[in-house]
Amino acid sequence: MAHGGDADWEMFCRGRRDEAFSGSSDAEPVTLELPEEPAQTENERVSEVRHFFAPVVGLPYPNPDGTSRRDAVRGLGRWERVHLIHRPDNPVDCDAVSVLRASDGRQLGFLPATLAAEVVEAARGGTRYLAVVSEVTGAGEDLLSVAPVRARLLVLVLGAGATKAQARRYFFDHFGPMPAASAPRSPSSAC
Repeated sequence: MAHGGDADWEMFCRGRRDEAFSGSSDAEPVTLELPEEPAQTENERVSEVRHFFAPVVGLPYPNPDGTSRRDAVRGLGRWERVHLIHRPDNPVDCDAVSVLRASDGRQLGFLPATLAAEVVEAARGGTRYLAVVSEVTGAGEDLLSVAPVRARLLVLVLGAGATKAQARRYFFDHFGPMPAASAPRSPSSAC
């Protein structure tokens, strides 16, 4: 299933936010990201862009298809793009926000519940998010390591009307040049 895209953005622009964010278990997943660059107006004001860091939680649990979230996280590279998807159909938390690997859509885990609730509430008001991996720990080459695997995200918060170009400028100003498409790390294989 493809996540994101122009259809989701158009839904928000048409003012049907509440339908998409209902707590109903029948609700479909909703992307919390910007679509491709929207048309700009002459009087467009500079929208707020800021950031925060967040851990990815739920790594010990397997995905519904049986794949390991830990293995997926081990293969992540720094600044690799991930998708944040609101999961109103989650039976445990209607504000759940899943973290998916952008390259293959594989679920890595979730945002912490309290943070996810804030993210979903802000998204109802038009805020969008762009997320990249800022750090992966416990994913070393040592196959005998018992260090826990963890991932931390850098999440750019894009106020209503912000563009991907503004997000790129913000990233450059705060973190340096944005790397070309980050290649995922390949997990080391056993001898």
